[in-house]
Amino acid sequence: MRSVGFYKLSVALALAGLAAGIGAAADEPECTVVLHPGESLQQAVTEASPGDVICLAPGEWEENLRVEKPITVRGSGVEETIIRAADPEMPLVHITAPFGEDAPQVTVADLALGGADARHGTGVLVDDGVELLLSGSRVSRSDAAGIVLRGGAQATIRGCVVTNNADGIWIRDTAEVTIIESDLVENTDGIWVNHYAQVTVIGSTIAGNVWGMVISDWAEVTVAETDIVRNEWAGVTVAGSACAEIESCVISGNFDGVLAKDSACLTLNNTEFADNARSAVSLWEEPCLETEDDFAGIVMGAGNRIPGGADSLCTDELDFLAEEEGGELDRR
Repeated sequence: MRSVGFYKLSVALALAGLAAGIGAAADEPECTVVLHPGESLQQAVTEASPGDVICLAPGEWEENLRVEKPITVRGSGVEETIIRAADPEMPLVHITAPFGEDAPQVTVADLALGGADARHGTGVLVDDGVELLLSGSRVSRSDAAGIVLRGGAQATIRGCVVTNNADGIWIRDTAEVTIIESDLVENTDGIWVNHYAQVTVIGSTIAGNVWGMVISDWAEVTVAETDIVRNEWAGVTVAGSACAEIESCVISGNFDGVLAKDSACLTLNNTEFADNARSAVSLWEEPCLETEDDFAGIVMGAGNRIPGGADSLCTDELDFLAEEEGGELDRR
């Protein structure tokens, strides 16, 4: 289980990355290739040299894109440059590494991936070992997941909107992902993290999904300064042997604010809860839910703002979450 020190390090590294990204955005590399609608983006990617910057003028492209080298694809903004899938059964953008070659570092920025009038398969599929920076983009209208990161993929997703997909972002296997100042809205699952993936979410919004954030298996997730609001079921679900640390967030208007299940570990600090229909924090057991299961993990935390205090918690064993000194419930 990760410590509070790990949480502070995760957030510090993410904020350092954000600051570095802001600096980089102010000094974007010059375009080496400029494309206009009607010119093939895939051909430009295939012919590009490592390090090339392919810039897209305002307009629309209908292609499925495969990227296998370290390049940048940059649009003119999400309202100006739109890429739709030519084959709706295939990923809209597939970023991978040819067998036996080094995995590429790829930047995709300032694009709309998926249009308003047609659906498609996975929006962005990122394979093992790839390093992706996805920034200033909108990913929408996927019948699968808007973004899938698998294997040992590494990614920073900054300033993006992921909306109206089956799953917003699915992070699996041993992928490592940082999500900064992004909106995950109106998907089935806003963010789904499983297997051994590690994820940090900073300064983002997870809203209007069926399930806000689902964390399972042995995944490890840190969430800070994020609004988790108006999701149909739980704002955050932690299950299996997964661990989640939630710090300085707003969790409101969900059915359950946070739901802990199985042998999960959950840390909640300095978070504001409001207007969650059933409970601010629930355990997957009686009397919180009608189930024969028992929670066998650990819940820790302090300094949370819970209107109604213990009355908004499904069991008095969690009363410490509303107290400044805090405490823990250890069922391991």
